[in-house]
Amino acid sequence: MIKDFNNFTEVSNAFTSIGGQFILSPDKIKAKLADIKAFVFDWDGVFNNGFKGENTTGLFSESDSAGLNLMRYSYYRTTKVIPPASIITGENNPAAIFFSKRENFNVVYMQVLNKATAIAHLCSKNNISPSQVACVFDDINDLSMAKVCGLRFMVKKSAAPALEAYAVNNNFCDYITGNEQDKYPIREMCELIMAFNGTYEDSISSRINMDDTYKKFLKQRKSATLYLSKATADSFNVESI
Repeated sequence: MIKDFNNFTEVSNAFTSIGGQFILSPDKIKAKLADIKAFVFDWDGVFNNGFKGENTTGLFSESDSAGLNLMRYSYYRTTKVIPPASIITGENNPAAIFFSKRENFNVVYMQVLNKATAIAHLCSKNNISPSQVACVFDDINDLSMAKVCGLRFMVKKSAAPALEAYAVNNNFCDYITGNEQDKYPIREMCELIMAFNGTYEDSISSRINMDDTYKKFLKQRKSATLYLSKATADSFNVESI
């Protein structure tokens, strides 16, 4: 339990106590967070357990959703800008579109084989560099984007110790979550970011009170247009949805 949010060691220990692994030291992750301007997420295996079947769609958790909303708000409180949030998936995932519409994300990249190309496209549209993007991923097809992003959160996968070792040994991840796909790893990431940034307490108090700053955030968030971007052989077809 965190008793003092101003005690950085205590905050860091709270996450190692739930199984989180700091591949990059906590102080270096904190330093990198200062330059992060956008967030990207894989879908299957990150928002859900990745199970698929004919005519089925991936689910998502309200706990993860609440964490994402508060985390994006915490950035808005500091910068007055809502950081772009995007999903990059190799599949056709209607649930990812539904979630992104509801949460006012900015773009869903679908059917992407090389996810580094989606990162490049996202950066060009937002005038940022890959080093300013944080990504959350879990599996082999995500490694190309993890390789180029500035901060990388890998969702724990107990069944894949060799993959975890590969990601660590090749500098593809900075933190491995203590929680697996069905235990709210996104919420863990959001809590870590806010706690490290020193924004958790003020952000949640503002949210509880529904103060003017939070209302302005909601108004700006709801004005966002969601774009669907499907990969082609050498580019992306982008349309608003």
